Amino acid sequence: MNSKDTAHIMMQSKGGVGKSIFSSILAQYLYEKNKSLRVISTGPVHHTLEKYKRLNVKRIETLNEDQRIDQSNFDCIFEDFIKDSFSMIVDTSSNDFLSFNHYMINDVVSSLISEFNKQYIIHCPIAYGQNMDETISCLLRIIEDYPDVPIIIWENEFFGKNQNSFIDASIFNNPNHIIGAVKLEYLYDDIEKEAFSKMLNKYMTFEEIHEHNDFNSVEKEILERIKRNIWRQLDFIFNKNIESVIPPLNKHT
Repeated sequence: MNSKDTAHIMMQSKGGVGKSIFSSILAQYLYEKNKSLRVISTGPVHHTLEKYKRLNVKRIETLNEDQRIDQSNFDCIFEDFIKDSFSMIVDTSSNDFLSFNHYMINDVVSSLISEFNKQYIIHCPIAYGQNMDETISCLLRIIEDYPDVPIIIWENEFFGKNQNSFIDASIFNNPNHIIGAVKLEYLYDDIEKEAFSKMLNKYMTFEEIHEHNDFNSVEKEILERIKRNIWRQLDFIFNKNIESVIPPLNKHT
């Protein structure tokens, strides 16, 4: 799959389930593959991704002076994308999910992206534990709303382990536009949990921890193993030829 000229849209209506963490991980992975990457955070509140200084996140306010969603702010996100050559990650806020979803399923947006030989991928986190039903409901809506758009699922076991293999579930296998799943596996060891939580609380990238004296050798090795596990999953997905899986979006006639 070509990582250039691709918009990666992270969407989930439920807040606090790891969406910005997954966006930061995806950004780190894509930066290694393609330096021409822009990282954008939207929404009226909770700009978690912006705290990752190494990622050079651009913040886009989506509310106007009347505290209503301003569609022109969404327009500015894609204006440069369709005219220039780069990839981008858009970490959307759960607060503007409905408005952003309505904006993206507009035929004009999809047609413009296709007309300029771009593509976009929807990334949807699901969390286990008490948030599982709500996050899966959002995933089902996205599957229905984007029948011709590649979807990548991000499984978050940080709040609870999934007892079954989600990849083998019917929800994963039935829609042919779900092209893969990335799992942040449950950490059984307290040392692993503490090391990963420490990195998250400092809003640091995997690369930064090797430069930081606050992390000892054991913690650095633990985090490197976590990174390698996630990178292997992403490599498996991104090495696929996405065009062979998903037909191109319809252009203007």
